[in-house]
Amino acid sequence: MKTSDLQPGDVLLFRPSGLLGRLVAWATGSEYCHAAMFLTGCVAEMREFVGGRILPIFDYETETIDVFCVVDPLPIFVQINAVQNMQKAVKEPYSFLNGWAAFLLRQLPKRCRKWFNFESDHHGYHCSQAISKAYRAAGFDLCPRRADWATTPGDLAKSFRLQNLGRLEF
Repeated sequence: MKTSDLQPGDVLLFRPSGLLGRLVAWATGSEYCHAAMFLTGCVAEMREFVGGRILPIFDYETETIDVFCVVDPLPIFVQINAVQNMQKAVKEPYSFLNGWAAFLLRQLPKRCRKWFNFESDHHGYHCSQAISKAYRAAGFDLCPRRADWATTPGDLAKSFRLQNLGRLEF
């Protein structure tokens, strides 16, 4: 997939390239370590040690990125609202607390997970949480039955509401 084919609201899932990325992918049981959203010509993301930011798409040329889009056609206002919500989310701090809580949830036996409720948006967001929340606030739930704070890049990749369009080529 070429960068010119990207649409605002597309979800970008990053494959690990360093030690921290491999640790995140392993800890969440996924092949992905990071998630971001494509805006027009740029990418909005929540990045550990940095926080929220918006950068030109070409700043990611050295990354291995798979592109996902919403399977069902969304009304244009939902897509626009999701993008606007993500632009607001990047003004918040990065949340290590929510990221680690999502990892720890995965370590609990499945029968115990339903009792674990950790709604803490006031602490900021981690990468996939911001995307999940941006779409949910726009009226479209990318990962039904999964709280925004507990959403990982792997959850987004497995979502029946997203389709893998392939590897991004620069």
